[in-house]
Amino acid sequence: MFVLAFAAACVASSAYGFLQGAWPFGLVELVWSGVALRRWFQRRNQAG
Repeated sequence: MFVLAFAAACVASSAYGFLQGAWPFGLVELVWSGVALRRWFQRRNQAG
């Protein structure tokens, strides 16, 4: 559950970065959100 919350926070930070014009920060946060979502899906499949 915390991994999913982290992914959502990364998406929000990414959107903020892009809106502020700090596109490198937005891009990095977007990558981190993808990593977190992948990790969440892997954990979900292992549990079920």
